[in-house]
Parts: sequence; C-alpha cells; structure tokens
Amino acid sequence: MKKRCEILFYSGSANFPAYYVVGTIEDENIDIALNDKLVSITQRVRKMFAIEDSIPDWKIYESLYLLREETLASVKSIRCNTIKK
Repeated sequence: MKKRCEILFYSGSANFPAYYVVGTIEDENIDIALNDKLVSITQRVRKMFAIEDSIPDWKIYESLYLLREETLASVKSIRCNTIKK
C-alpha cells in the first residue's frame, strides 16, 4: 500500500523561521522514493529560496525533513540509512 509524506525545508534565516512544504512523496517505500527525488527537490528548494549554486547540496539536505504520520525525520539521516542498504 502506498504511503504519502510531505517534504519540508527549514529556513532559519528568514524573518520568520519556519518549515516550508517543498514537495510530497507517495510510494510503498518512502525512503527509496526520497532518494530518487532528492535532486529535483534540492533544485526546487534552490529556486524557491534563491539559494546560490555555491552552497553545496549537503547543506540543503541538512535542512530537509520528512513528515510522515506524526513524525518529523531528517532527510539526511534517512538518506544515509538507505544508501548503506
């Protein structure tokens, strides 16, 4: 059965620091689907928040979170666990 999650970007440097919804994932295996969409999500975040190319992707990953059910998880930790498998 497919699950649906929201991808959030935490912007702490804005006038009002907040989590912003930057995408959704709907798949049976959310962790693998997240890895597949991570490049496009990163590009979307760069455009939405005018983040320069000089900022490395890993810095953006540190500010991405996955909201599933009522749990907020760091994309960076999910990505590391998925790659190791």
